[in-house]
Amino acid sequence: MPPKQRHTAERIYQRLRDEHGYAGCRSIVRAAVAEWRQSRAEVFVPLAQRPGEAQADFGAAQAVVAGERVTVAFLVVTLPYSDAFFVAAFPKECTETFQEGHARAFRYFGGVPTRISYDNSKVAVATIVGTRARVLAADHPRCRGREQSILDPLHYLAVLERKPGGFDHARPVQDWPLPECFAVLRRRLEANERHGTRASDRVLRLLEEHTPEQLADAVEHAAVSPG
Repeated sequence: MPPKQRHTAERIYQRLRDEHGYAGCRSIVRAAVAEWRQSRAEVFVPLAQRPGEAQADFGAAQAVVAGERVTVAFLVVTLPYSDAFFVAAFPKECTETFQEGHARAFRYFGGVPTRISYDNSKVAVATIVGTRARVLAADHPRCRGREQSILDPLHYLAVLERKPGGFDHARPVQDWPLPECFAVLRRRLEANERHGTRASDRVLRLLEEHTPEQLADAVEHAAVSPG
C-alpha cells in the first residue's frame, strides 16, 4: 500500500472520532492497533546448520542477454554451515534446469551434500500444503542480552506444525530430551501416513498442555493397543 494510504494509530483514532463519533481515548485505539500488528507478525524458526547439508531454491531476476532485457530463473544452492554458495542462471525453471543446476553445484562444491532442503520449489515440491497467510504462530519472552536467545521448543511447535519439513532443521528442538517413543511415533507416521509429519507435529503440540511424561504414556499406550 502506498505510504499516503497507510493509517497510523493516530489517523485511525481521528477517523473513528470524526466519522463515527468515537468518544474513547487515544490509548485504547493505540493498544488495539499494536495488538493487531503483533497478530500479523511472521515468526521464523531458527535453523540448525549441520556440516554437509545444503539449502536450494529458484528465484527470478532481470538480466541482459544479447542486448535484450529478459527474465531468467536462477538456482541458488548454499551450504549454511560454511557460508559457501553457488548460483546459476537459466532461461526458465523446469526439471532439466533443476537437474543441470544441481549437477553444476555438486561439481563446484566438489561433492554431494548429505541432505538438501527446498523452499517450495515448483519442481522439487509436488504440493504446497496449507496457507502462506501470516499469523501469530508463536509468542515468547524477549531476551534483552546481546548475542543471546531463548529457544524454548514449546514456543515453536505452532510454527513447525505449519512447516512440516522444518522440524529436522529447527534449532530449538535439536537437543530436546524427549522420550524415545516420540521418535518411534514420528517414523511410523511418516512411513504409513501421507501427511505423517504433520500428524506427528500435531501430537507434539499436546505438550503445550501436558507434561512429556503424560504424553509419553499416552503414546506408548496407543502403540500397544490393538487396532
